[in-house]
Amino acid sequence: LLYGALRQEYSAGASVLLSAVVFAMCHPPLSFVAVCSLGIACAVARERTAGLAVPMAVHAFYNLIVVSVGALS
Repeated sequence: LLYGALRQEYSAGASVLLSAVVFAMCHPPLSFVAVCSLGIACAVARERTAGLAVPMAVHAFYNLIVVSVGALS
């Protein structure tokens, strides 16, 4: 949702990076790089598909991996 608002004012590249950084800042500091990467992937998916279904699926898959790895530890 943030990406869409930013995209109305800024280029795709700037919107992707800014929304990903803000998204990562809302998560624990140790996960910044991973979550920022996730934010970039979701914003690029949003730009390419113009919908939310693919970014939501990417986020759900990421969460599945994080929970699965956590369960194995």
